[in-house]
Amino acid sequence: MKKEGIGGYFELELQPSKNKLFKSNAVYVNSGRNAFEYIIRSIPKVNKVWMPYYTCSSLQEPISRLNLEIEYYHINAQLEIDNIDSIHLGINDYLLYTNYFGVKGNYADFLQQKIQDNLILDNSQALFYSPSNFCFYSPRKFVGLPDGGVAFSQYHYLLREKDILSYDRFSHLLKRFDLKASEGYEDFKENGAKISGLELKEISSLTYSLIQSIDFEPIKQKRTANFKYLHKYLGEYNEFSIDINNIDGPLVYPFLYQSGNLRSKLIQNKIYVATYWPNVLSLMKEDSVEYALAHNTLHLPIDKRYREGDLKRVLTLIEKNI
Repeated sequence: MKKEGIGGYFELELQPSKNKLFKSNAVYVNSGRNAFEYIIRSIPKVNKVWMPYYTCSSLQEPISRLNLEIEYYHINAQLEIDNIDSIHLGINDYLLYTNYFGVKGNYADFLQQKIQDNLILDNSQALFYSPSNFCFYSPRKFVGLPDGGVAFSQYHYLLREKDILSYDRFSHLLKRFDLKASEGYEDFKENGAKISGLELKEISSLTYSLIQSIDFEPIKQKRTANFKYLHKYLGEYNEFSIDINNIDGPLVYPFLYQSGNLRSKLIQNKIYVATYWPNVLSLMKEDSVEYALAHNTLHLPIDKRYREGDLKRVLTLIEKNI
């Protein structure tokens, strides 16, 4: 065993949090999409994966890498499977459902009852939804992390290597401390691109230590409170039907409203709303539900950095343009 030297410079100081994200049975890997790959590799036999048209294109990476068959399905305007009874899963087929924006917990519960062991839940946008038989998470969508993903599986797959390069995907996080966010944006894009195509490995020591140092409970509480505040004023205009009593630390407030210039108005006023997912706009026809969702849904920030005054600024701008 290689011995560490004595003395020298200090490393980054990180103290373990008392409120862990996951208590046990979690497998930590180097990206969210690789957490999906871990699940597939852990299952003894997979013939086909059913997945929604309306989801992140990065999830095709592990399926292509493993040469599995893909069958796509449509969702409806409420982010639920369209005509679920038309989907017939073989014994070695698995259905991937995206727990959209952290607001479809009730429907995810329903699918667990209906599909049971042939369901894989993509909880990348639902960090605080309780783990199921097969599911995966992407914590970096919720907190400042360079990479990393978390998988839960009924089976075990041996990870032979640890990722040792997280430090090389860290620059955008550090720049946001000392510079304007805009000055780290190119680094953010470059570091995100580095995750694409990563070989499945165990999570790096750096990213794992960062995750273990974060107190996730106040993060969940603040996201829930901010979501409910926006919904109080926007719920009557929102074309999504949201069960406000089943919200637990979601990713964003998804505001579905058909207004041609509202997105650009928000961005012009430095309220940055992501598009989930740009690939859908080029893949689907303009009259499809998926195209409408990608084009018209505004994903309003609700994370722990924002207080009531910030949310009022967002609401004021929206109310002027609807």
